[in-house]
Amino acid sequence: MPIVEPKGGLTFSSARGKRTPAAPSKPSAGAAEIRKDIRAKRAEGVVEFFGMLGGVSIGLGWWADAATYQMHGPTLADEAVRIADDNEKVGALLDKWAEIAPMGNLVTAVAMMGLQLAANHKLISAERAVMFGASDPIVLETEMKSRVQLQIMEQRKAAADKAREVAAMTRRMQADIDGTGDGSDDE
Repeated sequence: MPIVEPKGGLTFSSARGKRTPAAPSKPSAGAAEIRKDIRAKRAEGVVEFFGMLGGVSIGLGWWADAATYQMHGPTLADEAVRIADDNEKVGALLDKWAEIAPMGNLVTAVAMMGLQLAANHKLISAERAVMFGASDPIVLETEMKSRVQLQIMEQRKAAADKAREVAAMTRRMQADIDGTGDGSDDE
C-alpha cells in the first residue's frame, strides 16, 4: 500500500453546511512506525535487486558492473523510497518489488545448488563455478572427507572409552564376587 500522508483535507461543518479546510493532521506514533517499516522494506527490496544483478555480473565476469551495483544501489534505493513517499505509482511499484524480492533469493539459492552440482559432476569447469560463487569440488570433497574421518575418530574414541568403562566395572564386580578387594583400578 503506497504511503501518502494527507496534506490537509476538507471537513463538513454541520453548523453552516459548508466545507472548510481541516487542520493538517499529525501522524500518530504508530503511523510513523508503520511508515518507517514500509520505507525499510521498500529500500531492502531495491537493494536486494541490485544484489542479484551484482551476483549475475560476477558470474559473467563483469566485476566493475558488480562493484557499481554495490556502490550505487543503496543510494538509488534511498532516492526511490523518497520519491515513493509522495508518488503512489512509484510506491506501489516498490511495494510489489519488496514483495517479490525474497523469491529472487530463493531462485538464487536453487541456482547456486544446481551450479555446484554441475561443477561436482564436471558439467561445467570448477573455475567457472567459483566465479559464480560456488566452491571448487575438490575442496568440497576434501572438507567432507575430513569431517567424516573426524566423526569416525570421535565415535571410535567414545567406543574405546565405553569399553574401558565396562572393563573397569567388570573388574570391580568380579572383585566384589571373589571378595579379593575393592575392585578399584588403583593397584
